[in-house]
Amino acid sequence: MAVNGHDIASVVEPRPLEWGWSQGDIALYLATTSDDIPQWGTNVRLRDQMLREFYKTESMLAGTVFGTASRYASFKFVLAGPARQVGIMHRILHSSEHGFGWQALMMRVVKDMLTQDNAGWIEAIRTEDDYRAPVIQLNHLDSNRCFRTGNWETPVIYRDMLGGEHKMKWYQAYCLSENPDPDERLRGYQECAISRLLTEARRARDTAIYEGEKVSGRNPTSVYLISGIQQERLMNMLKLDSNRTDQYGNLRYQVPSMICAMDPTAKIGMERVDLRSLPDGYDKETQMRWYTIALALAFGIDPQDIAPLPGHALGSSQQASVLAQKARGKGPALFMSNVQQMMNFHGIMPRTIQFSYQEQDDAENEALTALQWRRTQMYAMLAKPTKIAPGGQFGSTPGAGMAAGDAQSSGDPILPVHIIRQIMRDNGDLKQEYLDAMGETDLTPNIDQNSEDQIKSRWKFW
Repeated sequence: MAVNGHDIASVVEPRPLEWGWSQGDIALYLATTSDDIPQWGTNVRLRDQMLREFYKTESMLAGTVFGTASRYASFKFVLAGPARQVGIMHRILHSSEHGFGWQALMMRVVKDMLTQDNAGWIEAIRTEDDYRAPVIQLNHLDSNRCFRTGNWETPVIYRDMLGGEHKMKWYQAYCLSENPDPDERLRGYQECAISRLLTEARRARDTAIYEGEKVSGRNPTSVYLISGIQQERLMNMLKLDSNRTDQYGNLRYQVPSMICAMDPTAKIGMERVDLRSLPDGYDKETQMRWYTIALALAFGIDPQDIAPLPGHALGSSQQASVLAQKARGKGPALFMSNVQQMMNFHGIMPRTIQFSYQEQDDAENEALTALQWRRTQMYAMLAKPTKIAPGGQFGSTPGAGMAAGDAQSSGDPILPVHIIRQIMRDNGDLKQEYLDAMGETDLTPNIDQNSEDQIKSRWKFW
């Protein structure tokens, strides 16, 4: 296969046309339907297989995985650098995942990151087997087929569907993890979001299954002890009503039976015995509210991104805004930082190109605009002429007990205009090209380098 003029060979082997379910795969699939998930840190591969199947059985959990993955995969990125190289890397990133695109790649990787203790894995295909060779495609590696070695030079072995094993070097396979365990013996395995939520998710799933069976089934949930009617007559009438319900095509609801005693003077008595019911004090609204909070804590997102909390407000609008800002600093910020670190510091991006995320957040943009407006007002005050009182006292406003007309303007601003422009440049409110157009130079040309800026060196990337 050729991409951008280069022949590429991925370790992900295409599935043969005659390939089907093997006996081992069927046995594995049946095993994953069990609730006997191994304890965290033991039998990681089997645990990840069972976690992958488990989260799909709980609707809110599956929806949260999809919502989080789709949001992360949709984050807009920006490439900064020379136009020609930026165009090349832009085409390479959008031909990721065997040509399906960047979002297809990130959806698969983020799902693995959220649901697998082995985290998410990405394959980088280069023009040759060298860490200095340019990357020409990025592909997703099935986390359950990646085996950690604990070796820094060859961190993972990928086992394809045909049984072939491929030793992946540090510049060929990259791990995207959000919560790696510090225990060195675990070789970087993490505690994924599903693992952090497993107990609560099981409880929510079991409750949903119970409610579903109780609503959809026609099995008895209680026993009625009835006197005054012969049992044979009672059973015949119930059977007759059940057959009539089947003829009507009703699958869920059956019209209550009406049975009369043979003896009109007989006294009919009844006592109900419940066979199963929800626990005492069970409140579904309360349970869903706390489960939504638990989901948000596990995924590091705002609870309102999952669902509005039923029946309860989150406080004032300012409190809701603070909660949303805190949520942006958890899961989403960690994900963007990890991806930027991988792209910029591990040899995927050329040294002349900077990869960064540019998340569009209306609330954050509004706050930045308000901050810039306050700084603009400060610049205007610094540029105003100072006031001189009759006694020679300086001040920006007339003194106490003095009429406004008694003060005189000196004509000089608090700070010279060119100094105010330097302050604007330092605060990022005036671009360098505008300063150059006015014939002025930056008197404080200090460089601020943030944590996502690339290292301008030729050292081996680690």
